[in-house]
Amino acid sequence: ENLKLSRGPPRTGCQKPICLLSSSAFRSTRSCIVKVRASRTGDPKHNLRLAMFRKPARILLLILIILVNGACPFHIIAPPPGRTLFSSRLCVATASTVEDWHVERRRALLSSPSDRSTLQHLSRQKSIIPGSLALLASTAALLSISLLPSLPLKLLLSATVGGVASVWQLQVLHDALHSTFSSSNGVNEFVLFYLSLPSFVGYYTYLKFGHLGHHNLVSSRTRVVGLREVFDSEEGNSEGTSKNANTLALLDGDTLFARHRQVVGGEEGPLWRGEVFSISAFAQSLHRPNQLLRNMSIYLVSFSLERLMLGVNDVVTAFIGRDVFFPKKNPQFHALRARHARAGFLFKVLLVLAGGPTALLSLYVSELSWTFPFHPLAAVLYTNHGGATSGVNGECVPTASCNFGRLYDVLSLNTSLHREHHDFPGVPFHLLGKVPGARVDDTEGDKKTWISENLKAFESKRWYACNEYK
Repeated sequence: ENLKLSRGPPRTGCQKPICLLSSSAFRSTRSCIVKVRASRTGDPKHNLRLAMFRKPARILLLILIILVNGACPFHIIAPPPGRTLFSSRLCVATASTVEDWHVERRRALLSSPSDRSTLQHLSRQKSIIPGSLALLASTAALLSISLLPSLPLKLLLSATVGGVASVWQLQVLHDALHSTFSSSNGVNEFVLFYLSLPSFVGYYTYLKFGHLGHHNLVSSRTRVVGLREVFDSEEGNSEGTSKNANTLALLDGDTLFARHRQVVGGEEGPLWRGEVFSISAFAQSLHRPNQLLRNMSIYLVSFSLERLMLGVNDVVTAFIGRDVFFPKKNPQFHALRARHARAGFLFKVLLVLAGGPTALLSLYVSELSWTFPFHPLAAVLYTNHGGATSGVNGECVPTASCNFGRLYDVLSLNTSLHREHHDFPGVPFHLLGKVPGARVDDTEGDKKTWISENLKAFESKRWYACNEYK
């Protein structure tokens, strides 16, 4: 109405639509009223009072803006009995559709100016110092265990300490991929490529080609990706020789791990001679509800066998220069895969010369052990997109964290704070506990442990990241 009263083009810039859900909506409205009235009478305070109190419609509008600005833009979940949310202004997201879940949760977490300022500060930090120390410790642990002369001791330490070291390696490489390890792209690329070599198969292929796409698809839920697309899709090929041409080559790399325990959705794959040829899909089809020992045993066999096949595939890739598991990917993908496979093969030859064949067995066990249900850190893998349900209204939670205490966070190097990472992927791992909304549990069960979560993962089939809601 104010703008209609003014003659000619608006002079204040207040003609832009006001977003009622914006944190600055009230300030913007007040500013518009002051500017327009001041331009007509020259007395901002007097005319602000006239604008606010002489027009009942404006009073109702401002009240509405304040209420909407202070409330959640979606349904509010009451905390479970005996528990409180970390802030009275935070509403835990229960979006009507999965694709809205992350967006609405993030919007609620950043409703306060102080939280937005905190996030900006945290996003400017890098993990190069704590990350370097963690990577040095994990590499030293993996190599020293693999070179032990006693095979029983080697296997015991690989299944326990080696599993923790492998998770630490994954977390730091993960930071390098997200450019939260260093402000230098060259340093991040160096760390991701070369310091991923102390492994049996390692995490380079998954991180380099499948993790950023995982964030795009899970956080936006533009579509559900099945294993056939992961293997056969030519997405990203059109970008040619661009440095980032293949960061989306595997679309959602997490589906490769999740399919052993969860229903992924989309088209099943990969195909071989027109038939589905998938260890994980076949193994998961053998699972039966509430048969824990059966389901765990099948998982142990299928995951171990697939990891062994990936190790053999790395050797084949090193010699022929192409990854036969992904024949439809572009030449740049195969060139980079071959380059890393050859570097990894050279590393393994040197390791075998130094410690014998059992040195490779040690790396294999270390890489596998933390994914098995007897290991405490397996809960990180099982729950991150485990399709758990809200303890209040039973809605599916696509991304979750493990809130088992600070010691567990240290043991997992904050990989336990997975929901916090998806909320704010630009924050380095050692600061995830300080982001808005950190360590707030809105999934089922008040008294959870890593043991209960590991068992629950094999009770029944769950959908990966709530894909059934799409």
